Order: sequence, then C-alpha cells, then structure tokens
Amino acid sequence: LLVYCVFCTLMSFSIYTYTSQLLPHASGQGASPMLIGMIGAIYGISQTALRIPMRILSDYIHKRKLFLILGILCCSVSAIGLCFISTPFWRFVWRFFAGAGISTWVISTVLFASYFPQSKRTRALSIISAFNSVGILSAMLLGGIVIGRFGYRSSFVLAAIASIIG
Repeated sequence: LLVYCVFCTLMSFSIYTYTSQLLPHASGQGASPMLIGMIGAIYGISQTALRIPMRILSDYIHKRKLFLILGILCCSVSAIGLCFISTPFWRFVWRFFAGAGISTWVISTVLFASYFPQSKRTRALSIISAFNSVGILSAMLLGGIVIGRFGYRSSFVLAAIASIIG
C-alpha cells in the first residue's frame, strides 16, 4: 500500500511542479489573454470531460490499474512535451494531457479503497488524500526552488522524472 501511496504522490507531484509558473511564462512568450485563459481552462475541461467516462469504463472492463498507468503516461507526455515544445499553442495541448492524466485520480481512490474492508474505507480515502496533498505541496515548493535555481524548463524535467518514477 505504501508503494501505491507513493505512486499517487508522484502523479500529483508531476502535475503541480510547474503549474504556478505556466501561465505567466506563456504571457511572457506573447500568448494572448484568450490563449492564456484557454491554457488554464483546458486542464479542468479535460478532467471534466474524461473523469466520469474513464471511471465507468474502468468499472466495466475491471482494469483500474491500466487506467492509472495510462494516466501517469499522460502526465509524462505532458511534462516532456512542455519541456521540449513549449510554445503557447503546444502548452494548451500538453495541459490537455495533464488534465487527462490526473482525471484518473478518482479511479486511484476507488482502487485504493478496495484494498480495505468496508468499515475502513473512509480511513483509506483520508490516507490517499493526504498523500495527494503531500504531492501537491511538495511539487509547488520544490518546483519554485528548482525554477529559481535552474530555470523554468527544469520544472518540466522534474515533473517528467516524477511521472516516470511513478
């Protein structure tokens, strides 16, 4: 179960390492306010569009781990894409992948809870949520430090490493 918690932490970490700097950097590259808004919104739009269908499909085919692997791969594609092709338009595309990847979060909570007896599932969800929060918090902290020390692109490298390890 600890390995699973680390996986979920790394998935969240891989998405939030660069998030605080993504839109300001796009603005600095000359992206229009409309495109900046679209870059920010596509992450939530892709989650909204994919989260429920993926959950239903994962229940139907009984392959939750497959969806989690696809999710972490989407997070990897997003981070690697942002590292190497980071024009404002491509940021939009790569953030779609990030949203698609993190939309598997619900599946990960369902799978994690299934490892516990019914009477302990609330506790299980608290545990996995805590690990998710640790991933987000540490990503924002370390992402800022890494960007300050090594430059903006390094946050994508850090995110890619986290998702690949995951």
